[in-house]
Amino acid sequence: CSLFAGEPNAKRYRIALDEVGGRPKKLAAQGKSWKDDPPLSELILDAATKHLSEEVLLRTPKESYERIVWEEERQKSKVSGSSDGGGSNVVADWQKLRKEEETKKRAAAA
Repeated sequence: CSLFAGEPNAKRYRIALDEVGGRPKKLAAQGKSWKDDPPLSELILDAATKHLSEEVLLRTPKESYERIVWEEERQKSKVSGSSDGGGSNVVADWQKLRKEEETKKRAAAA
């Protein structure tokens, strides 16, 4: 399973992570110190905010899993011909369900 698999720009993010991870070794080969550069954690966060949406970054692992399952079920129904043609509404439907669950959690916590 890949990091942020299926998300827009996930491949670009993973490439940026590879570049950040190789930075200390690259600088050492050039005889430079990476101590003067921003911390690696800051570079990782910069790459994440540059390539991934805020929604993706704030999503919990459970929410990500639920979204994947939701999309797989929708795809199965489209393939079997039982789809109502609302494939473009998959994300909107999932978001609505997620927000309803979040509202219930807040109400229960209050």
